[in-house]
Amino acid sequence: MPFHNHKIIILFVVFAACGSLQSQTYNGRVLDQKTREPLAFVSIVEQGSVNGTYSDIDGRFALTMIDTSSVVLMNLVGYESLNTKYASDEFITVRLKEKENLLNEIVIRPSVNPAERIMTKVIERRKINNPESDIAFTYDSYNKLVFGANPDSTTMADSAKFAALDSSTQEAYKFLSDQYLFMMESATQRKFYPPDKSEETIIANRVSGLKTTEFFLLGTQLQSFSFYGQSVDLLGVTYMSPLAEQAISKYLFILEDSTFIDTDTVYTISFQPRKGKNFEGMKGQLFINTNGYALQNVIAEPAENTSIQIRIQQQYELIDNRKWFPKQLNSAITFRQFIIGSEPMTGEGRSYIKNVKLDPPLRQSEFTPVTLLILPKAGTRPDSVWNQYREHELDNKELKTYHFIDSLGKAENFERKMKGFEALTTGQLNLGPVSFDLNQLMRFNSYEGFRLGGGLRTSNLVSDKFSVGGYYAYGFRDTHSKYGGDALIHLYRKRNAWVKFAYSNDVMEMGGNQLDLPIQGFKSTQIYPFFISRMDRREKKEITVNGRLINNVTLSAFANDQYVKTFEPYHFTDIAQENVKLHYNQFNLTEAGFQIRYSPGEKLVRLPTRELSLGGRFPVFYFKFTHGFNDLLNGDIKYSRFDFRAEKTFNIQNIGLFTIMTVAGYVPDDAPLSLLYNARGSWQKFTIAAANSFETMRTNEFQHSQFVAVHLRHNFSQLLLKSKYFAPNIVLVHNMMWGKMDFTQSHSFPVNTTSLGYTESGVQLDNLMHTNISGIGIGVFYRYGAYHMPTMLDNFAFKLTSSFTF
Repeated sequence: MPFHNHKIIILFVVFAACGSLQSQTYNGRVLDQKTREPLAFVSIVEQGSVNGTYSDIDGRFALTMIDTSSVVLMNLVGYESLNTKYASDEFITVRLKEKENLLNEIVIRPSVNPAERIMTKVIERRKINNPESDIAFTYDSYNKLVFGANPDSTTMADSAKFAALDSSTQEAYKFLSDQYLFMMESATQRKFYPPDKSEETIIANRVSGLKTTEFFLLGTQLQSFSFYGQSVDLLGVTYMSPLAEQAISKYLFILEDSTFIDTDTVYTISFQPRKGKNFEGMKGQLFINTNGYALQNVIAEPAENTSIQIRIQQQYELIDNRKWFPKQLNSAITFRQFIIGSEPMTGEGRSYIKNVKLDPPLRQSEFTPVTLLILPKAGTRPDSVWNQYREHELDNKELKTYHFIDSLGKAENFERKMKGFEALTTGQLNLGPVSFDLNQLMRFNSYEGFRLGGGLRTSNLVSDKFSVGGYYAYGFRDTHSKYGGDALIHLYRKRNAWVKFAYSNDVMEMGGNQLDLPIQGFKSTQIYPFFISRMDRREKKEITVNGRLINNVTLSAFANDQYVKTFEPYHFTDIAQENVKLHYNQFNLTEAGFQIRYSPGEKLVRLPTRELSLGGRFPVFYFKFTHGFNDLLNGDIKYSRFDFRAEKTFNIQNIGLFTIMTVAGYVPDDAPLSLLYNARGSWQKFTIAAANSFETMRTNEFQHSQFVAVHLRHNFSQLLLKSKYFAPNIVLVHNMMWGKMDFTQSHSFPVNTTSLGYTESGVQLDNLMHTNISGIGIGVFYRYGAYHMPTMLDNFAFKLTSSFTF
């Protein structure tokens, strides 16, 4: 290379270095002029160049100036543009004014909508750009959630306006200006392996006013991690994503702005549901970068106003020039039904994602169904740990919130009150070294009448290796006591492996051997026990070993010894020898067997004391095999029983929730009715609907030694009928059963079967009256087919419906 070319290169490098030394950084924050709230995704461009940036979700920006004398243009859809000039490196605050009369603006759309052309490319590349698609990653995150209210800043600044307020409102305004009502933080580490293996560990967790923080683990799970799925979850409600495959036919897209930054163009596209399209949709703005036609920023909220309104913001950044990855997530919530002073209560959640690593050395084998877990000491981390994760230091308002609410929580015993609320959702009231079993407190059924009792179990404060529990109850109709106890030893918590020794002297539905799930909160599926009128007394000693084998397969093996006294006046007839019949209503059982639970794709949360299910994409399957021995210990009856259950709720976009549950049972041997199957009938003249039972079938109407039952439900929610004052959930119900009895002569009761097939259908209008935690509606059901009754009215069931959000 000639020497003069070297001199040119050297001079170019020197000039470039000098230019970089002379360049200055324009630092600041953009706020709404009226509300003083930070404005995210404001385009900030140096005039006459493609040098620019965007404000983040905190409204902060940093622009390295090419020419410090240039004008800087600030622009955000819905706000008046602002021209500013760089003055110094000092941090400045810029306020943008919201445009007026936005609804009166006329939008002229060409015959070919350019926004749809852009969105078509975005949707085509949806799977490629989705961060949770084809690449492994790890990252750290810091999450913060606060609740408070936003006093009118103009009133606070105007002494005359403030003086005109009543004293209680003045106190509320002063309080809310100084601190929040509630605050929580968490620091997490997450790892992901495609296509769907994920694990997030909560390193640190802090909640104002409380020492126990595990109840708030999901407090920051307010929105989907990314916007690229077919749907987006906001506060537990599923909305169609504007990036879904059919989005262009459902959403109206409008190109609002184009910004040139470096070599790329960023399109600002607004979206909202098209008129006449009834679906759970959103509205907002998408910022599309032509580098991969990927999301750079998102602003979105539900298209229809509700009592709890949420608005989200997502910011993405390009990692290693390979993948656009979420950087910041923001959720702003308004609780319109909760007024503080004169302002609605608000909440704000912020998540900061950093230290992103693509393609780290992960293996699929290191993942389990547990996708979220909390470390045992997460609630007691020192400031040195928090400082590693916090994006910004806590400001005075946040520090004061912790100090004041912690003091108030101690004075008002928030810990005890929160335990009470937790008890409603778990059925266990934590009392320190022991917990009280609320499920044993009060029950009702047609056999026992009102059943009152109580139960205690040791907590982790006694030992995290084992627990011991017991209960006592009394039935006022059958006038008998029931009691029992158990000892459970944890073998390997990561696999939920344990062994339990149990004793009980209690009652059980005669023929109630279908697979039942543990009681969890208040659900309509727990209504059926009210109708049970035939019960056996059982004294049982049992040992059970449980553990998760591989992935989502859990095995539970058991062996027991029982004494059974059947419901009076039932007798079982056994032919001991030719022409010799034995009639008896009490016998001994020696049983052994196993139960398998298979839940493909299920996600779990592991707390220090228990696991919680977050559900999965596929049905949950149960299979149970039980064998009775007549030549082992005290066993009198030899038999085998096979039980099966499968259930799943499908969230079908724009159609609603479709639930299917199938239950089946088979006993091939001659056995007492106690070991067979009583069909779940729940008809009475006036009663409450019991999900997964037969609403028009009389209690104890049918019995089987083998059966199959299918329960179908479709909840249209408010997609079919919705007005300002009348918006019930419309639910269609269909139940059917087939069954037979092989040894009818062995039972003293007359036995009826559904060998010709039992069918019923109905419709429910749920939540005609509702609160934030429960709802009441009505339902009507009709029985038809082979077991249709001669009197028309007898085929109908008119019932109240109930729902709970616990």
